[in-house]
Amino acid sequence: MSRLNKYSLRALRPRVGQTMVMFAIMITVLIGFVSLAIDLGFTYSQRRFTQNAADAGAVAGARLLANSVYAPPSATSCTAGSCSFTVTQKDVWDVVVKYVDENKGMNVGTANYKSPTIIYKDVDKKELAKQTASSTAAVPPTTAMVQVQRQMSFGTFLAPVIGRNTMSVGAQATAQIMPVAKPQYPPGPTWPMTRADNDNQGVDKSPPANCPPRTLFWTGSPSSGTGTTADWKQLIYYGRKSAYVNLANLVTTQAPAHDQLLTEFDASFDPYSLAPPADLKGNDVQIALETWFRNGFKGKINASPNYSPPPTDANLEPGSWQQGVHGDKAEVISGNLGSNMSQAMKDFITNNPSGTDSCGGTFAIVYMYMWRADTAESWVSNQTPRRFQNPNQGQAIERVTFTRWQPFKFYNTATSFPNASEIWGYYTSTEVGNASPTSGPPSPDANLVSIVE
Repeated sequence: MSRLNKYSLRALRPRVGQTMVMFAIMITVLIGFVSLAIDLGFTYSQRRFTQNAADAGAVAGARLLANSVYAPPSATSCTAGSCSFTVTQKDVWDVVVKYVDENKGMNVGTANYKSPTIIYKDVDKKELAKQTASSTAAVPPTTAMVQVQRQMSFGTFLAPVIGRNTMSVGAQATAQIMPVAKPQYPPGPTWPMTRADNDNQGVDKSPPANCPPRTLFWTGSPSSGTGTTADWKQLIYYGRKSAYVNLANLVTTQAPAHDQLLTEFDASFDPYSLAPPADLKGNDVQIALETWFRNGFKGKINASPNYSPPPTDANLEPGSWQQGVHGDKAEVISGNLGSNMSQAMKDFITNNPSGTDSCGGTFAIVYMYMWRADTAESWVSNQTPRRFQNPNQGQAIERVTFTRWQPFKFYNTATSFPNASEIWGYYTSTEVGNASPTSGPPSPDANLVSIVE
């Protein structure tokens, strides 16, 4: 055999172990690609969950602030830091952590979630403060944005075969509090209780710790705070028909026939459809007031500062005199509020919570109508024609004109209810949806929250 053929045959012989080596190399590469695909896919999903958590935390923190702007009674905007927030950084921290944790996604194996970082920024995106733990410090008064940063790490599934035991992801989101024009009507229910639109009376500027300024809505004699009660201790009767007035004859046993001057009545509850109330102290009226406190009045009231006296003859009401120009009018009731009403209000707060804070715990934002003390009128029964006019010329049925609505926080604790006949509301702002935002810092009236980055 020639030397050439000898080497050719040797080359054709199988080499022991070559296939196993190639297989080992290929399976290692394959496992590497599979582990990379699995762990990168899981990393992407965790990145999405982390972003969702940051989004939820930023929106929750911004919404809390949007519902917590306070301005002095004379202020109409929050320029130059004239406003403050009625919650602390602790309140913001608590709500951000709650929503971040609720949206953290899959908790697999050795997942390690770092505490969120909260950054407060002004309307020009300038950083005002950074928060990495619970703190009782005040929220910077010029805050217009809440940024939440979130990071987590987790153990890998197959990547350890290529030396990668853990991976990390992070995300951040920024939500802005943008002022909007105050809606004509409140964005939620109101209570059948009112006070005079006079912020010099009944306002306690030294409220309990961690609480904003408050106003006294109802009391026989206040247990704390300052102010007189005579000008604003009133309950509102929201019924379609006047509870007292019958144009033909002022007789309380006769069914009232006079329409109240309200833009839209509560379609879910009309006491007149059940039985005509006998008088303002009757059981029907008591049940109606309790129902509106427990469920909220869901009609619409036109509030306007443009007051004009009603027609001399009440028979001309409502007519074109009221429509779209003057604030609506409703009968008001003086007297003792009673524990039944207080319990009905607490039930509303429990069933319709807006949030919690360090002032008084669980609260509901309720939209209260204000009235002008100089527009109070009484039904004068000793004159012909009978008419509503200034109460100092006759004493019968009093009604008031609504000038504006204002959101207040009410707590289902002694913070708002020191006793059964004393009620404190705490000044705040409100968040509204489906509104066109304007530029500038948050408003003490109405705001919109949106993620901006």
